[in-house]
Amino acid sequence: MKTKLLMMATAFLLSLTSCGVNFGNNISNRISPSDNIVKAKYQFEAFDKIDNHVVGNIRIVQSKGDSRVTLSAPDNYIDLYEFTNEGGELKIRFTRNSVNIDTEDVDIIIYTPTLNVVRNSGASEVRLDSLTTEAFEVYNSGVGSFFLNQLNVKNLDVKCTGVGSIELSGQTEKAEYSCTGVGSINAQDLKAYNVKAQVTGVGSIQCYASEAIEGGVTGVGSLRYAGRPAHRKFNNPKIGSITEL
Repeated sequence: MKTKLLMMATAFLLSLTSCGVNFGNNISNRISPSDNIVKAKYQFEAFDKIDNHVVGNIRIVQSKGDSRVTLSAPDNYIDLYEFTNEGGELKIRFTRNSVNIDTEDVDIIIYTPTLNVVRNSGASEVRLDSLTTEAFEVYNSGVGSFFLNQLNVKNLDVKCTGVGSIELSGQTEKAEYSCTGVGSINAQDLKAYNVKAQVTGVGSIQCYASEAIEGGVTGVGSLRYAGRPAHRKFNNPKIGSITEL
């Protein structure tokens, strides 16, 4: 049963993250990309949250200067993307209800001095090379892939309710991981002192805790942990598994 569900989820993921992607309630004709790749620049007041609803390759840079966005895409795609700052939250949306495009040459770079929240409900690949902040929250309800590296945060909260994957590295004092979809959270390279981890469904969590870990598995998912924490508190999964790495 678990293998069948994973195969179905994988097929769904591949169908959405291929070069051609359709977003919206209605099927629309595919918009072929032009050969002319251009850049559009957007300047904003300060924001510390990002909420993504589109497809494309997203890179987040913790900058020392102002808050801005650069979109590189075929020139006939530029007007399909909309960036707005709503109360300190950068919203990334399509300007149409239904969009069917190729995403291979769509690159979005987001520059911000501070960052506390990233949300994704699209099908984007999100990359972050480094981040230093007090608290950081990551929410994935789409089909995205996150690669979040060299995090230096005090409190970390990661939730995956979609089909995508989240990979993290760095260090934190306290981490909370929740996987309720078919996706995965891989935080084995993120050194945390105290961890709470919960898997519900078919997903999986890999993590590191050096002091204490509390967690559970409901469904056919798995929780794997490293760090040899002195304090451990787990439920007794009926189908899923909890193992030490």
